[in-house]
Amino acid sequence: MTVQPLTDEQLAAIQTRADAATPGPWWADSHEIYAGPDGIPALGEWVAETCVAGELERSEANGRFVGAAREDVPALLAEVHRLRAEQGAAGEQIRRITSQAVAEEDRLRAERDAARAQLEQLRAEVRAQGDALLRQREQHTATGARGKPFVIVESGLRFLVNLDRGLARVKRTRHIGYELFAQLIRNRITACLVHDRSDVHEGEGPD
Repeated sequence: MTVQPLTDEQLAAIQTRADAATPGPWWADSHEIYAGPDGIPALGEWVAETCVAGELERSEANGRFVGAAREDVPALLAEVHRLRAEQGAAGEQIRRITSQAVAEEDRLRAERDAARAQLEQLRAEVRAQGDALLRQREQHTATGARGKPFVIVESGLRFLVNLDRGLARVKRTRHIGYELFAQLIRNRITACLVHDRSDVHEGEGPD
């Protein structure tokens, strides 16, 4: 049988009945229940009798149960209220933690989206710089100019080819400083893509 939780109205009704009963403590003398000094029927107030014809043991058990109920019922009511108060506090804490977790998730999602946008912008910037440098090399080759032109070297080409693979890994790294990463990319472009041609000797000029 499924036991349904007691409603607040049911608990209030139990409390009302307990408050209206003869004040405790109660105690049993065989199958008779008294209120007052324990063990002295003459000094106590007779409350009830739990006599079952022909069943002395059952009568005494009923007496002990009823006698103890005067203190058991209020104690159980107090425990129910305590547990419900704890449940309410725990529920409030869970709601607060859930709300904080959702807010943190939203913040991380926004940070991720901003990082993606920044990385996409950086990718476009690197590609644009690479295209511009390639066009300069083509112009230099077509004109046959010599000296120390502004050209792209093989290490720079390999860097551009592998850039997309590196960006995918960076996107999965939350703790990297994205501004620092952007600066490192720009430094890499300066160091690897744009420098003097190694096959032109010092002092060699145009024909």
